[in-house]
Amino acid sequence: MRCLLCHKEIGTNPSFREIFWEEDVLCYGCRKAWKKEKAVRVIAGCKVETYWAYNDAFQKALIQFKECYDEALKEIFLYPLRNYFPFKYFGYTLLLLPSAKEKLEARGFSHLKEMYSLFQMPMLEPFEMLSNQEQKQMSQKSRLQRKKQIRLKANITLPKKVLLVDDVITTGATMEGAIHALNGMPLKLKCFACANVKKKQLY
Repeated sequence: MRCLLCHKEIGTNPSFREIFWEEDVLCYGCRKAWKKEKAVRVIAGCKVETYWAYNDAFQKALIQFKECYDEALKEIFLYPLRNYFPFKYFGYTLLLLPSAKEKLEARGFSHLKEMYSLFQMPMLEPFEMLSNQEQKQMSQKSRLQRKKQIRLKANITLPKKVLLVDDVITTGATMEGAIHALNGMPLKLKCFACANVKKKQLY
């Protein structure tokens, strides 16, 4: 089996550390460049669990997946959680946060649907954006206003237990917008994002 990032054969002439390395779709070197940093951010009164720190190695892989349309990388972000995640969130339906429509059309696939399909859990895409501008094109102030640009699609029926999921939490505005869109609904709500951007990384 070859590493999905560097394409080297995994387990060939392994070091002492690699002998005890858990099964993965990345080799020891590529995975160790990522920093596991489990954290909880509170957004709009809801706890958002995150797993990875948003470091340079993670960012580079995410750009290759999302911006270079390398769909083959879909499993690398959440593979270490393949057993933990479905167990912890058993019975929940994943609600995918929305992307800008133009970017979604250019990419040709929903990156969140691909990332989270690893868990084989029920998924819905119940939200829509009123603005199609990408976050990276926005000022800090505009990003914070993004929460006002998200709403539920018409005629959407949601199950009782839902988990909002995203790839990266930056300002938290997209997650906050989705939480506000669900306000008043009789739901058991939890939130998860693959990685967390610390405040000092935004500037």
